Amino acid sequence: MPGKLTETHRQALKLFRERHGDVPEAVKQYAKEFRQRRKRITEALREATATVPELAAKTGMPADQVLWHIAGMRKYGEAREAVADGDEVAGEILTMKRHRECDNDAGPQRWYLTPRVVRISIMAGFAGLLLATLFDFIFVYLLGWTASPNCSCCAARLVGTLSGLMMLYGVRVTIYQRAQGRANHLKHSVLADWWLLAFLLVLAITGFWLEIAVLLRWGGPLQDAVVLVHTVMAMELVLLAMLTKLSHAVYRPLALAMYFARRQQKPSEAI
Repeated sequence: MPGKLTETHRQALKLFRERHGDVPEAVKQYAKEFRQRRKRITEALREATATVPELAAKTGMPADQVLWHIAGMRKYGEAREAVADGDEVAGEILTMKRHRECDNDAGPQRWYLTPRVVRISIMAGFAGLLLATLFDFIFVYLLGWTASPNCSCCAARLVGTLSGLMMLYGVRVTIYQRAQGRANHLKHSVLADWWLLAFLLVLAITGFWLEIAVLLRWGGPLQDAVVLVHTVMAMELVLLAMLTKLSHAVYRPLALAMYFARRQQKPSEAI
């Protein structure tokens, strides 16, 4: 906050009033309201960090006025952006809050069809399948545990099934939405987009095929061919991950961590 008026300032104000007369009542009223609004915002920020919409709700002020005050407070060092920790970075990655703009861009639609939910389903499904594979490697190959082929309740089978359903849902909805191209972010699909979606779709379908084959104890050349296709495509996707849009899974967390780290250099009050 600005310091107290010095004697020099008081003399300058006195001289200004003598030359130009007293301050108009409208200006006094504006200054009074300005100080009141600024005080309400400052008190709200002292209670807890908040976004502009949250400050508008707490203070009862329009969001555009709150944003105007916050801009001025940031300029003069009276407020700053809140410093994020590891939890906030992880929360941003898992919830994809910054993808809400794509939700608005797509227009009114059911929540389970919004781009953010669809992307979360693909990401969570892919991560869950990786976890299920890790479970199989640890418990079956390293520890030597054996289970009945009909044991559908084991950890790896359960995680793999749920994750496969999530990924299959997300991929199917994405393919349908890209084919329609109604939203701006879906109007310009390139070959790499369709290639990745096709790979994920085939992996999901062949994965469920193999799971059913194991449960029903199917065998023969057809099952061997499906195993070969599923394995080769899965390994190719992993090996080429950094050359596809799956590279988002690596550089987006790094970019977010760097972004939040830079915010630590901003001065005082958190918003």
